[in-house]
Amino acid sequence: AIDTVTQALANYLHFVLRPARPLEPLARELDALEEYLTVQGMRFGAGLETRIDCDFDARRVAVPPVMVQPLVENALKYGGQTSPRPLRVHVAARCEGEWLEVEVANTGRWVAPGGPQSTGTGLASLQRRLQVLVGPAAQVSHREEDGWVRAVIRVPAVCCRSLRTVMRC
Repeated sequence: AIDTVTQALANYLHFVLRPARPLEPLARELDALEEYLTVQGMRFGAGLETRIDCDFDARRVAVPPVMVQPLVENALKYGGQTSPRPLRVHVAARCEGEWLEVEVANTGRWVAPGGPQSTGTGLASLQRRLQVLVGPAAQVSHREEDGWVRAVIRVPAVCCRSLRTVMRC
């Protein structure tokens, strides 16, 4: 277990600390999130269940680096406070026409911004960052339904089609 967590943490830190390009294939972040969730799985033990589902085409979409991470962190933080055990966190990414939709869903309740538990800056900062880097069409939304909180990022799907293009993204 120690070897697994150490390797996962090293892989995740390599992703976070390396020089980033303005846009990179979503696959890079999803691969790093797998490592991050491995570490969190050791922290939470049986109290955490995670899943990442991603369409093949969605993995090639060029996105700002560390776009999904803040939503996963919120899911763990606030879901950990409001969800019965086990906390369930699901990440799903798919192309819908000319759009990429990434949803991070967690069991629990929505924690309203501005209260003692949440400053409300995370989602607003992500929205502004995406609009600067991707354009005004980028959207970040959330909803609570049936015991789940769902945060959704919607950005234009500009795909990195070849390896050479991927390296320039």
